Amino acid sequence: AAESTYVHRAHAISDFITVVGVRELHPTRIMNDADSRRTHPTFFGGIIPNVLAYACDDTASVFYKTTIHLREPGPGEIYFEVKYAGICHSDIHSARGEWGPKKYPLVPGHEIAGIVTKVGEGVTKYKVGDKVGVGCMTNSCGTCEMCTSGYEQFCTGGQGRLPGNTLAYGLDADGNPTAGGYSQGFTVSENFACRIPDEIPFEAAAPLLCAGITTY
Repeated sequence: AAESTYVHRAHAISDFITVVGVRELHPTRIMNDADSRRTHPTFFGGIIPNVLAYACDDTASVFYKTTIHLREPGPGEIYFEVKYAGICHSDIHSARGEWGPKKYPLVPGHEIAGIVTKVGEGVTKYKVGDKVGVGCMTNSCGTCEMCTSGYEQFCTGGQGRLPGNTLAYGLDADGNPTAGGYSQGFTVSENFACRIPDEIPFEAAAPLLCAGITTY
């Protein structure tokens, strides 16, 4: 209740990209002019075509439209086109640097829903065209005591494995910045994607990936 109602909304990525209704989302500011477009050609690397996103460069959290690169899905990973993304107050705190220092530019978002458009080698759980969602975690080592006990959020990693779990946005296993759901696409381990039933629309499913499961 303390987070106010905008935490539980999901917004179409087309709304972000065209800045339709964005100003009401939260107290952070949105730049809404042609000069606000920027490009981060080395933000992520990879060969998937550039996608539009909203990013901020510092704790002033002025969001602007930009273009980012997303990597191809590797073995056991899927890439999906983001249709809706929820706005969580955690994104605001992160953008403002209120939960510790962040690497900028920052593209937040961890209530993400969309349609699979590419699958990596060895993927068995999803196929192109499936509806999926992703919450705050995107991968873990999968073999440590915590992971094998179902507590991937406490992943300890290990020799030759991921050093711990990776989150929807922040840093990847190599210390490179990653982008969240305020973008047109997302790459994730198939083990950390959730299947969205056809009966649940994207705008209703996205907030369940954080706010919904938290209150549940």
